[in-house]
Amino acid sequence: MDCTTGTTCSCRRQRSRPGWEGGREYDDQALAEYESADTDLDYANWLRSKEIADFFSRTGFALPEAGSEAFDEALDYTDVQLKIIQQEGYDAHDFNIFDDRAAELWRKPYVDEAVRELTRSPRPAGQQKPAHARG
Repeated sequence: MDCTTGTTCSCRRQRSRPGWEGGREYDDQALAEYESADTDLDYANWLRSKEIADFFSRTGFALPEAGSEAFDEALDYTDVQLKIIQQEGYDAHDFNIFDDRAAELWRKPYVDEAVRELTRSPRPAGQQKPAHARG
């Protein structure tokens, strides 16, 4: 039988058995949840997005707001990495980042804001942003 008839076909039986897809393990419960979700993602990417959402929910960390410097397409994440390395007191050479990039970092003040947003402490559950930061 084929998959478009709505009947159980051999590929459906294979997918419903615990196993692997896209490097991710799947089981009947997760597969049923995926099939009931309204998503354009494939199973493996849906599962990854669910794990990421669970992590942020569990830890209380918040992703940067829309329009944040951290989402700017012009932001080079090697600059962000370098700034965090410097803040933590590590040697950038240990991370294969060299002096030429460090010498240019002072010309990119927008990196500071992106790093602040990415490394800020999470707000305790239920605590709102200060009134001045709500916009």
